[in-house]
Amino acid sequence: MRQLAYTHIDKIMKLDGITKHLIVIENPHEFYNVVNTLNTQTSSSCEGFVLTENDTMKEIQLSKESDILIDYFNMEFNSKKIQNLINSKAIQLINNSELRVDFAESAKQITKFIDSVISRLEIRTISEKEIELIDILKLGNLKILEWYSTPLEMIVNYINIITKLKRIDILFLVNVKQILTEEEMLQLYKHCSYIKLNLVLIESKVPVRKLEDEEVIHIDDDLCEVDY
Repeated sequence: MRQLAYTHIDKIMKLDGITKHLIVIENPHEFYNVVNTLNTQTSSSCEGFVLTENDTMKEIQLSKESDILIDYFNMEFNSKKIQNLINSKAIQLINNSELRVDFAESAKQITKFIDSVISRLEIRTISEKEIELIDILKLGNLKILEWYSTPLEMIVNYINIITKLKRIDILFLVNVKQILTEEEMLQLYKHCSYIKLNLVLIESKVPVRKLEDEEVIHIDDDLCEVDY
């Protein structure tokens, strides 16, 4: 099991794949700071949240095993990040299968075609780059097919996609309770428990009640941790 800590929060969050950690931050500036820190940490190295192995206390880089969803109105299923992950997954697949032979043949044919073009040009030119896997994949312009009719379906589809493309241990969701009903939240919790994905919710408003499997950390407007 792993645990997650934050410099401004006393409580340690145990990541068991079942408990859904809900951090309520009523102070607007602190809410912004926490979300901004997480947004940076999930894509690069910086201080803030600390993810460690529970038994050895070995620190794990958060950017390698987490993701964050902030803007549910402009979800990018084909962002540059997703495109890079798709290409990396495809390269791994090709290198570990008989498709490697097909690629070699394709690269040979493309090189032959380029040489034919060069030979017919009336300008002295050369091709200085060998055809690589990534070149062919970029020509293919692989895209994720988006399909959803509700916010819940959108989030679940994103989760299913990102967990297949990258090793994800934690997903941070910002103000997700503002767009999902309690019933939808429970459905989301059930799905994430099934795939053993740890959820950490960052909310700016105190929810009406605590849902099943939720553990709440409540930080009031004076930046004090209070009982929920």
